[in-house]
Amino acid sequence: MFIRSEARRFAKVLLPDVKDKHVLFAAATVRADVLVTDDLGDFPSDLLENRHNRFLRLPDHFKAISLNEFLCDVFERNTDGFLDALTLTLCPMEQGTIRQHLTTLGSGHNCPAVSSRLLRRIAEIEQAVHRQH
Repeated sequence: MFIRSEARRFAKVLLPDVKDKHVLFAAATVRADVLVTDDLGDFPSDLLENRHNRFLRLPDHFKAISLNEFLCDVFERNTDGFLDALTLTLCPMEQGTIRQHLTTLGSGHNCPAVSSRLLRRIAEIEQAVHRQH
């Protein structure tokens, strides 16, 4: 019953692309802090920030951000953890392949900032290791 009443409430929300209502509905249902999307135009900040909109009931700090912005935030909050996760994910690959993957992340997945930060951090680690030997 809760889901139906919430879905009816969201039916009244006007988004640029009506096919995206379910995404906003899911974010509101789980009380998400952010919505990660590269279709930022489909989730205008003025709509999300309108605290007087009785239909949304989103957290006050809720916002839509790009994948690049999200990954940069995660990287800045926990650089070592981010690199550990990347290493575990790409462990079977050779170094050249990791660089190619990060370059693809930057251009093909529209995440240039996090890609360049990761490539710079990997170079710093390699230099530190080289100095130790």
